[in-house]
Amino acid sequence: MKKIERAIVSVFDKSGVLDFVKVLTTDFGVEILSTGGTGRLLEQNGIKFTQISEYTKSPEMFNGRVKTLHPKIEGGILYRREIDKDVEDAQKYNIPSIDMVVCNLYQFKEAISKPDITIEEALEMIDIGGPTMIRAAAKNFPDVVVVPNSKYYDEIIGELRENQGQISDKIRASLAQDVFVIMADYNAAIAKYLQSYYNPNVLMGINLVKVYEKVQDCRYGENWDQAAAYYRDLSCKHGLHDMKQLGGKAISFNNYLDIDACFQMLLDLGRENHTTAILKHTSPNGMAVDKKSQLNSIQMAFSCDPMSAFGGIWGVNQELTKEVADFIVNKEKIFVEVLMAPSFESEALEILKTKKNLRILEYGDLLDKREEIYKQLEIRATLGGAVVQEYDHKHVIKE
Repeated sequence: MKKIERAIVSVFDKSGVLDFVKVLTTDFGVEILSTGGTGRLLEQNGIKFTQISEYTKSPEMFNGRVKTLHPKIEGGILYRREIDKDVEDAQKYNIPSIDMVVCNLYQFKEAISKPDITIEEALEMIDIGGPTMIRAAAKNFPDVVVVPNSKYYDEIIGELRENQGQISDKIRASLAQDVFVIMADYNAAIAKYLQSYYNPNVLMGINLVKVYEKVQDCRYGENWDQAAAYYRDLSCKHGLHDMKQLGGKAISFNNYLDIDACFQMLLDLGRENHTTAILKHTSPNGMAVDKKSQLNSIQMAFSCDPMSAFGGIWGVNQELTKEVADFIVNKEKIFVEVLMAPSFESEALEILKTKKNLRILEYGDLLDKREEIYKQLEIRATLGGAVVQEYDHKHVIKE
């Protein structure tokens, strides 16, 4: 492990950065290099730092497009401290080491979500200096710690305190790996935007680039001898990851498939009336709509096939009431794997939580996100590839 002596701090999201830098400087004596808005923030709060332009003896150019793209910055990050020739070059060209890069990127995805953004504005939100620095730091992680997100600040401070101003190789490698995931997602968003901008009528272009983040491991896959996990698509605003589990066992691979199928049935009908969907192995066992009573809707759906409903996934589109919980748990004593609703009456939750294995999912206002969800693509895996389609967003015909 190596001591952190010099850090460059240049962040778009400035949440928590002041406290983080204060600890770096006061507790560990780290020299800070900074620029732009981050530098102004540090200056306003009395934190000593060196401007990048002073450090490199090169001014910012092109309205800030070129600030950190300089051999003294990239060289200080990239040179290998254990390679004699690298050390000689660093000394020859007066390039001190930079031991930590604290940098998060321009929020490109958030910018292009604005309906009135112009192509010129979007292009300015494509970060160049930031990705160059964090990729360089990630490549040279044995010598340089990269901090690409404010969520890591507390962990880094904890490591520094525990290791007398040093960061373990395990943490360095983990942070470096996160950088390349961030960049994959960032580049995918840019590629998708440019593709849709110049080909607005093409829903599915030549390339489809996706990055997924693990939400949780599953106990096993479709069968007991298969490993499995649930990942969320980082390019999608909404999905099953928005659901909050309020009780019960961990959600399994098969549960996720059934939850998805059940929720998509509810999504077709929205919040109008009282809708109940019951599924098992992605096949509907019962479906009912009642204008006045949630209990009637539940009872009608259950009566479609009471035997198949055993161990099924149940979903409703309105707050689940005490009388429905009582009907399922106490009166009919129905074994339900998963019960999902936008919310639950407190007394209903008390009843449902008496069933320790019942998975209770609260999905909040997800039904109200129909238009945004329908803009996402539905992807189904095949052997060595995938089939892709738009969601079936046509209105359900009501007689």
